[in-house]
Amino acid sequence: MGQTVEVPNESSIKKLEETVNYMLDDGGTEPLDILQLIDDIQHLGLGYRFRESTKCALNKIKCSEKVKEKMHNSIHTCSLYFTLLRQHGYEVSADIFENFKDHNGNFKESLSQDVVGMLSLYEASHFAYNGEKILDEARKFTSMKLKEMLGKIDMKIGEKVKHALEIPFQWRMQRLEARWDINALQHLPDYMKICFLALYNTVNNMAYDVLKEQGHVILPQLTKVWADLCKLFLKEAKWSYNKQIPKFEEYMSNGWLSSSGPLLLVHAYFLMSQNITNEALQSFNTYPSLLRFPSTIFRLSNDLSSSKAEIERGETANAISCYMHENGVSEKVAREYLTSLIDENWKLMNKELVSNSLFNKSFIEIAINLARISQCHYQYGNAHSDPNDVTKNRVLWVIIDPIQLKIQQPICRN
Repeated sequence: MGQTVEVPNESSIKKLEETVNYMLDDGGTEPLDILQLIDDIQHLGLGYRFRESTKCALNKIKCSEKVKEKMHNSIHTCSLYFTLLRQHGYEVSADIFENFKDHNGNFKESLSQDVVGMLSLYEASHFAYNGEKILDEARKFTSMKLKEMLGKIDMKIGEKVKHALEIPFQWRMQRLEARWDINALQHLPDYMKICFLALYNTVNNMAYDVLKEQGHVILPQLTKVWADLCKLFLKEAKWSYNKQIPKFEEYMSNGWLSSSGPLLLVHAYFLMSQNITNEALQSFNTYPSLLRFPSTIFRLSNDLSSSKAEIERGETANAISCYMHENGVSEKVAREYLTSLIDENWKLMNKELVSNSLFNKSFIEIAINLARISQCHYQYGNAHSDPNDVTKNRVLWVIIDPIQLKIQQPICRN
């Protein structure tokens, strides 16, 4: 049976381009959001399709007092502004980075606490001209600090840092960098092709609908969560194959992501939200805490229920065995510790309800529900790999069996 991929027709593509052009020309949009949109377009390899609109937008931004004010306090904003202007042929002085130096003429050590800002400054330093000492210093400073961060920061942003340190974006073949390649289908075994094709169509159709209806480009976020999940699964497969028991922290930094919780929540956000924000989009690149807390509960609940069966099958890399092996404690002690971590993550998640979050209350409730269903699902063992009557009955009660209404007949009085 032939396999086909649905491709938007010329009319649809034109409408989408008009939407993006409108966003670039929208005077009501914050200048910083426009900068981020232009950067996203560049990373998608689509800059050539929006040259005129981008130029008009940058002309306005170059004169924006709001951006200039923001640049004094944000190394990320300053670096993004500098990078995009130079990338598009504008003369902008590297002296704008002087504000981020201390009284000794060195870049402030406090900058190293902002990983995203450091990464942006690193990328900006690769747009230097000959003789621009401050950008040479910026490259040296950020390279050193980013290398020091590797292994200490979240694994996902760590991979992004490592990727940039290998070759900065300015030096990369950008169309290759952005490509989500359907040609990869030809290199897969036959039994995987239908799965890949289904995933490819689902992700692209979802991204197309959101762009058409809300004007946001979400394909990078969707492809990232799927690609990350596959890499995480591969790492766990290597642990299993090599009978390797990693350190507990290494296991958990991989495990909360491989639980698939972040993937589920990212998709849920795009499917339910009628007000997608650029801040939320950007936060998904580094997996915000609202995704981490319920996903950690997801992972720990899974391991608490499945560890014995996994150990019997040789799947030694789970939270219990990692903690036991590293700390030399009994299974009982390890289970108690994992249970305390679940409690701790619930407390952190509860705080999200009253914090000034990037996300609306509806999405926060979805994240909390992920933690709830995780504990419910694994309460009496792994209900997925080893289903039981309790789980079966719960599914029937929630989805199939209606609530019985008992209507009391009124008492007739003579």
